[in-house]
Amino acid sequence: MQFIGYTAASSLAFLFDVSLFLLLSGGWLLNPAVSAALAFMGGLTLNFLMCRYLVFRQARSGRADVQFGGFLLTGLAGLALTVLAVHVLVSIAGLSLLVSKLVAAAVVLVLNYVARAHFVFKRA
Repeated sequence: MQFIGYTAASSLAFLFDVSLFLLLSGGWLLNPAVSAALAFMGGLTLNFLMCRYLVFRQARSGRADVQFGGFLLTGLAGLALTVLAVHVLVSIAGLSLLVSKLVAAAVVLVLNYVARAHFVFKRA
């Protein structure tokens, strides 16, 4: 059940990330790279808050600053793994961009959940 909640929170955070990216790059005419970075951090922060208060409720007693640091590190590791996986799946395995991105996203979703459940939001 917790994984379903995590997936829902991550999906909402992703939609927020994309919406913020479009607003910043299209509406406010910011540089797309700057918009992408700001949107990524906005989505990550929203995901952290939903995970801390809704998905991993037992974690509310932990230190939020330490948890956010771990959440950020797992998010950046997931980003690096996504980039590597897409590169390998497209360049070496010959898969399409979309299939490569979907495979990478599914793998990173599971790995991030495991890391966050067992290390970032571990039970006291």
